[in-house]
Amino acid sequence: MKSSFFVIVFMCLSSLAIANPLPQFPFVAVYEKHEIDVKPDLAVLSFSIKVFNAQSEMAQAELSDTRIKILDALALFKVPNSQLESYRIDKNIIRNFHNKNEKFGIQGYEITQDFSIKLKQLKKYSDIVATLNSLDYVSDIYPDFKITKEDKYKRQLVKLVSDKARKTADLLALAQGREVLKVYGMSLDADLQAFYARFALKDRRSLSFGMPSKNLVMTVPETIKLTATINAIYELK
Repeated sequence: MKSSFFVIVFMCLSSLAIANPLPQFPFVAVYEKHEIDVKPDLAVLSFSIKVFNAQSEMAQAELSDTRIKILDALALFKVPNSQLESYRIDKNIIRNFHNKNEKFGIQGYEITQDFSIKLKQLKKYSDIVATLNSLDYVSDIYPDFKITKEDKYKRQLVKLVSDKARKTADLLALAQGREVLKVYGMSLDADLQAFYARFALKDRRSLSFGMPSKNLVMTVPETIKLTATINAIYELK
C-alpha cells in the first residue's frame, strides 16, 4: 500500500489582481494520491483475426475457419460461447499502385475481426493465451485484468484519499497559523484543471485500473494496482 501527496500553498488577498480567476480568499490547494494492490479475479482478453487473400471469398473463408478453430479451442477449456464477443469487423482493399498493368491495381483483400473474452477461470488463462497465440491469423492478444468488486474498492479509495487531503490541508493551515474553514472545490478528475494549470500541474486520471503494457502477457499477475487521486481547494480562516 502506497500513499503520496503534493501540495501547493497560496495565500490570496481580495485586492490582489491576477490574470487567471482564483479564489479571493486565503486558501490551500492539495493534491493527494493513494494506491492499493488487489488480487485480480477477472481477465478481459482482447485479440484479433487478420487474414489476407488475393480473392475476397477466400479471405472470408479463412476468417470463418479461424473463428471455428477459436470456438473449438475455447470449448476444450469449457469456456462458454457467451463469454466471447466480437465488436468490430473491417475489410480493406489492398491496392498495388506501383503496377499499372495489374487490373484495378488490387493485390488482395484484408479482413480483420476483433474479439474479447471474459475469463473468470483465471487458472486456465495461461493455457488459453498459449492456444490462441499458436493459431494462424490470430494476433494482438492483450489482457485487461480486473476485479469484479471494483465499485467497492473505488468507494474505499475515494474515502481514503479524501480523508488524506483534509488532513494535509489541516496540517498546512496550522503551519501558517491558520485553520481550514471549509472545502471550496474538490475533484477526482480535471475539473480544477484551469486552476492547476497556473501552477504547471499535469492532468492526472482520478481512478486507474488494469495494466498498460501491450506485450503478450502469459501469466496472471499476483496483484493489480488501483489508484485514486484528488484535487482539492480549502478556504482558510
